[in-house]
Amino acid sequence: VEEAVVVTNNSNELIKLLPELIEISTNTFYSKYDVSNASANLQQIESSLIQYRNNLVNRSDISDINTVDENLQNIFTLVNELDLVLSYRISISEVLIYDELPTDEENVNIDEITNNLSNIIAQSKVNISSLPEINEFVNHKLLVKDAVTTAENLHGRYLGALRNNEYEVAQSISQAILLNKETESRAFKNALAQFKEKSLLNYENFKNLP
Repeated sequence: VEEAVVVTNNSNELIKLLPELIEISTNTFYSKYDVSNASANLQQIESSLIQYRNNLVNRSDISDINTVDENLQNIFTLVNELDLVLSYRISISEVLIYDELPTDEENVNIDEITNNLSNIIAQSKVNISSLPEINEFVNHKLLVKDAVTTAENLHGRYLGALRNNEYEVAQSISQAILLNKETESRAFKNALAQFKEKSLLNYENFKNLP
């Protein structure tokens, strides 16, 4: 009985961390330290909830186990989704990331730029393949795949303009390359906002574990 009380109290205290973890998971300004801590907290919550669920069979003091179990499952679902979002954010942070796109003769090193752009596409494709499935991010996932295809095409045109010393054309294409990334980033922020709204609403419906 004493163990059950300790596990229950611990679980309820950890569940109170969820709004803060939702904020960290959906805030576009986050550090690797924040993400690492959030991930550790989610694992701690999950571990405590598993322990609570394992103790449920011995809880003769709970009359409606099904209701408690349903509430518990909803909490598990949110914890798992938050963990997936953190993984999604880590992967997407390496997609179509540009340092600079030179557009004048003095700064152009065609071989170096070609290599850099090739690496950006290769890294992007690897990271896209590791994006987890999350309902609120389905459209973004499709869009980011299209964005990489568009980027490949724009990279080729940009490099062609540089080789032909068409620096005004290269400038225009470099802006299109960055706009392509901005469009994807904007869609990602919208997906994060939708996920945050849904998650906070779900949290409000959670019941204290008895």
